Amino acid sequence: MSTDFIADPAIDQIPFDSLKKIYKIWQALQAEHTHVTRQHLTPMLLKEHLPFLALIDYEKDTARFKVRLIGTRYTEAIGFETTGTYIDELPNFGPLQDRFNWLIEHKKPYYAHLDEMSWAEKAYRDYGVIGCPLYDDNAEINMILFCVTFERVDAGRVGVAHL
Repeated sequence: MSTDFIADPAIDQIPFDSLKKIYKIWQALQAEHTHVTRQHLTPMLLKEHLPFLALIDYEKDTARFKVRLIGTRYTEAIGFETTGTYIDELPNFGPLQDRFNWLIEHKKPYYAHLDEMSWAEKAYRDYGVIGCPLYDDNAEINMILFCVTFERVDAGRVGVAHL
């Protein structure tokens, strides 16, 4: 599996429109508030993206990441429910945890593009993700806004499932 990792990406470095849209929302909030919090992410603002994103809690005391919320389409794509699950309890968690740890350390968003997702129930290629830091009232990262898009290989034809 190969991975392209882009730290603090420019919008034109993200090839998927769905990820560009969520990143633009986060960038606009950051320009307005400096430290984007979960409270800034209203359901109205994220309405079209809700099925495709996840909110990941960062537990500073244990340095663990826990899935707080995961969109229905994301769950359908991977084939199992992860709400309430720690990242280190998921299959193939190492690369994901490495990206999350990078985000916490550098306090910057990232984009990653992977060429396969072998651990999921369904076969995908062109797996793109964006991770953006969210802050608490003390300007400490306590959550990650995580949005995914998959390109699915299904019965010999390629279809896109944006997640």
